[in-house]
Amino acid sequence: MGVGTLLVLLFSDPMVGVWKSISVSFSQLLGAACMNNTFCLLIFYGLIAARGFKWVYHAEVMGIVLVEVIMALVASRNVHTVLSGALVLSLLPLSLVVVVVLKATVFNGVES
Repeated sequence: MGVGTLLVLLFSDPMVGVWKSISVSFSQLLGAACMNNTFCLLIFYGLIAARGFKWVYHAEVMGIVLVEVIMALVASRNVHTVLSGALVLSLLPLSLVVVVVLKATVFNGVES
């Protein structure tokens, strides 16, 4: 009992410190990703407006929004399993399939 208590006393405080540090790091990474995406979107819109490009990316935008909604639902869960990891890994192929299907059906002839 004494050895177990000693081990808990030695390792519990550093573990709590590590967990607080990890949560802060993840929050910073999420904030940096949001800021980076917003900045890149601003540059993209600026190029479209300045050069007078035609917007022909409706299917791609819908695919990206679908992936973002699914990721928000997965990220809002408290417990992540191997199944949720597999779902996240399958989002890229899923988004590509969604774009191909939308271009072939809904936006056929609109985007060329």
